[in-house]
Amino acid sequence: MYAVVQTSLDQPITREVLEAAVMSTQTLSKPDCARLQRELFGFVAEKLSQEDALGLQAGLRAQGIETEVIDEANLPKPPTPRRPHSIAVTTDGVTVTDSTGQVTLVPTSTLVFAAGGHLQHLANVPERKMEWVRKYIPRGGIHNVVEIVTENELKNVPEFRIEFYVTQDPFRFQCILDEKTVLRANDQILKLRDRDQLDDLLLTLANTLPPDQTNLGIKKVAAGEDFVYPSLHAFEEEIIWSLYRMANEGPS
Repeated sequence: MYAVVQTSLDQPITREVLEAAVMSTQTLSKPDCARLQRELFGFVAEKLSQEDALGLQAGLRAQGIETEVIDEANLPKPPTPRRPHSIAVTTDGVTVTDSTGQVTLVPTSTLVFAAGGHLQHLANVPERKMEWVRKYIPRGGIHNVVEIVTENELKNVPEFRIEFYVTQDPFRFQCILDEKTVLRANDQILKLRDRDQLDDLLLTLANTLPPDQTNLGIKKVAAGEDFVYPSLHAFEEEIIWSLYRMANEGPS
């Protein structure tokens, strides 16, 4: 499988440009372009045949957009994350505490990349509904009765994530905060509603690491902008794109 990737996250690609470019492929069509543009965080399209990837690249080039075609086997694969019990983010680095109480300092010098921010995550959410159901009632036979039925529905739910990629084992730390959990950070117990405190964590990273070692979620906070990733896929896509760029180009 092949991917068509951007040369820069600042590279604008409009819906109209995408719709024209996908005409050069066999598997992509105009209805795909809404999703492609919404999740344009480094990857224009993924899981394409080489022929379609080169076709899409040519279609974009015809409209003045330069991209790169990459064999997905050559893309970095993020290591399995370790989820600490709590973290402390300072200009000296990140202190992580595991569930046993063991404390480890990850110095700034060992931080390869930091990603964080708010996002929408598609998840199964249980919904309770009143429905008519046919039910057997002793000595009454089968009747239609109203009952509360629980069904799972796919919905976008808010999350906050913060991840650190480091040069030492376990190489990746990850914290996930949603409506049912809390984040223990900098001696505070934070919930999703604590937006200012969550953004302060990202701001510390923005003030500590070079811009090319942080994601858009961190950069936007530093610029004073509200920003939400449209999906978990977009959040993770940007990390892979950034790690690939760092490995192949080095720090800018």
